[in-house]
Amino acid sequence: QDLLVVQYVPSALLPVQAEVSLTKIAVKGSLKADDQAYLYEALASLVTSTKPEEHRPLLEMLLKGPAQTLSEILTGASRAGSDVAGCAGWSGRSIEAIATVSKPFTVQHASTAPAWEAVLLLVAKILEKFVQQLGREIGLWRAALFLCRRMVEVLGDRFLDILDTFLPFLYATNDQTELAELTIFAHHLVCQYQKKMAPYLQKWLPQIFMRPYAVWQQLPEQSEQLKREKLELGAALLQ
Repeated sequence: QDLLVVQYVPSALLPVQAEVSLTKIAVKGSLKADDQAYLYEALASLVTSTKPEEHRPLLEMLLKGPAQTLSEILTGASRAGSDVAGCAGWSGRSIEAIATVSKPFTVQHASTAPAWEAVLLLVAKILEKFVQQLGREIGLWRAALFLCRRMVEVLGDRFLDILDTFLPFLYATNDQTELAELTIFAHHLVCQYQKKMAPYLQKWLPQIFMRPYAVWQQLPEQSEQLKREKLELGAALLQ
């Protein structure tokens, strides 16, 4: 069980580099992030191989650690104290663990839906709490998008109302690469849900289109790299 604990890493000990995700930092005496992810996924696969009536209680046991971490961060009871960036990064790693657990699950595992919905409520509150800490180096934004992508496959139509609470926080980013990824995700949602997505698309159209477009307009023209990024972002908007 100790191998499944998502470790807190103080932000003061970490270099601030946009290219380095906090999820890749190794803590002495614990598993590397990739090895822990493999363990979570393997255990989740074992859960899906059990009897259907055992899926939900076993899943709740597997999600208990990351979910408890998120709860403690929300209530201020975690050992991270006032380390806001450290708490945000810790939240991101916990959310990534939750998303990894979801990999073997699909809409066919309908009995597990309440367990996923309960943990998604925690994640939404975490995003609201750390909406100003969604920089690429923190890893929280990317973990949240990873979880959203997985929940489309796991919850199906039941995810739409929950997604409605996630979108304003996901679109809080100013990073053009992340906005391009988010625009591609929005396109995936339309393809997946089709007409069921219409009311949400109408509600969030200013964010889905105008938010990336506003960032696109601000990109300078001096370097070839930035020109390429503008082209990629524009292509994503037109999908």
